[in-house]
Amino acid sequence: MVRAAEQSATDKYGKFRGTPMDIKKVLVVGAGQMGSGIAQLAVQSGFEVLLNDVEEKAVTGAKEKISQQLGRKKAKGQLSARLF
Repeated sequence: MVRAAEQSATDKYGKFRGTPMDIKKVLVVGAGQMGSGIAQLAVQSGFEVLLNDVEEKAVTGAKEKISQQLGRKKAKGQLSARLF
């Protein structure tokens, strides 16, 4: 059943020919260096981001770090005001 759905969404060369989904939210599991970087890029791209980790301290620290980084980018004029 899944294969039929996949095949119907692609042409004979495997190229996607369906309509893209409207993704609005992103869940990032892990608030370490890599997870916080992915979360920051997703926020900068306009997605709503949910950040999850087994340690609440890691999530809090990542949120603070992301906020600082975005603040620096805003001060330099590298971000639009729509994120704030």
